[in-house]
Amino acid sequence: MMSAAITGPQLRALQTLAARVFSELSGEEERAARLAWASQELGHTVTSFRELSADEAGRLIGLLKVSLGQPLAPRRRRPRELAHAAGTHGRKGVVISVEVMASEADRATVDDLRQRAGMSAESFANWLGSSRTSPTRGRRDLRTLADCNRARWALKSMLRRAG
Repeated sequence: MMSAAITGPQLRALQTLAARVFSELSGEEERAARLAWASQELGHTVTSFRELSADEAGRLIGLLKVSLGQPLAPRRRRPRELAHAAGTHGRKGVVISVEVMASEADRATVDDLRQRAGMSAESFANWLGSSRTSPTRGRRDLRTLADCNRARWALKSMLRRAG
């Protein structure tokens, strides 16, 4: 069974990470060292990164990330409905037929923005609880994705204005 060929993003990631690992070498020496390393790791001769399969490229990218101390956590795409909700829920004039509950990742994103804005958890809760300026219309907690989006957009606006 043939494996799929290396993708463009994989090729760019592989070349970028390898260039960082073999940065002490230059030009043709660097390329030779990269290909020798890849050949050793994969157990067959590699004459070009373009000839690798997607699986082989993924394995090499993982090894390079580990050597550079980068996290290996895979990026997971949201399902289509959740991705759409993340971009639209909470906007003015958008009618929502089914509310999406906020995930821990959504709340963590808002919390990161709160910290970057220099707000304490208590002042943030007070801001959310204020009926006049609150993006959640007076509720102190972020229950839905729409609540998280409104708070996120307000905090991003504050950060943009602060410079």
